[in-house]
Amino acid sequence: MVDLVIAHYNEDLSWLKGFDYDNIRHIFVYTKGKHINVSGYNPKIIQRYLDNVGREIGTILYHCEVEYDNLPEYVAFLQGNPFDVYLFPDVVSMILTCKNSGYSYFVIPGAENITSFLDTTLHINEDLFPWYFPMDICPYDLKEWIYIHLFESNGEEYNKHFSIHVPVFWKSVFVIKSTFIRNRPPSFYHKLRTTEFMKLNSECGHFLERSYYYLFQLYKQ
Repeated sequence: MVDLVIAHYNEDLSWLKGFDYDNIRHIFVYTKGKHINVSGYNPKIIQRYLDNVGREIGTILYHCEVEYDNLPEYVAFLQGNPFDVYLFPDVVSMILTCKNSGYSYFVIPGAENITSFLDTTLHINEDLFPWYFPMDICPYDLKEWIYIHLFESNGEEYNKHFSIHVPVFWKSVFVIKSTFIRNRPPSFYHKLRTTEFMKLNSECGHFLERSYYYLFQLYKQ
């Protein structure tokens, strides 16, 4: 079985009205914008409302934490309007690619280098992406942040597995086998969600959205 998890702000979710696939168990909609009830769009929808913090990754961390003991075999994470993502295949095709091929995860084809959108100092580049600013800059650069928070300062593991040449999960749209979500305890997701996004600054959200490969320890497959 598969659950869909949709990070929703104010996008039109009417595409869910006709969405049907036998292996979909639940469609979780996490709304951070206006409290518009979309539960009537599909009988499989479970809608929850969250504060508008933490970008898409805040929603993903929340779901991994609260549904940790209730995950199906695969989970598909999507935006409210996933169809504007470059090279986005239909949702069912993503799921079938994973299930039928035995893949651990499936991502949209894109960058294979986690420093995309970052300059040589490994922070968000204000000249190239001015719409992200003003933004508080993290006290660590990307590599330091990954070492401290995703490898938990384990130098041996970091030196063995870290590379900038890993898949980037564009737009936070991907399918993953739930066993990799369970590579971490729920307390790990809670700590990242509450410390990094609500109490530090938004650049950490960008860092983590470049680092799903390390968040879920996909190098262990």
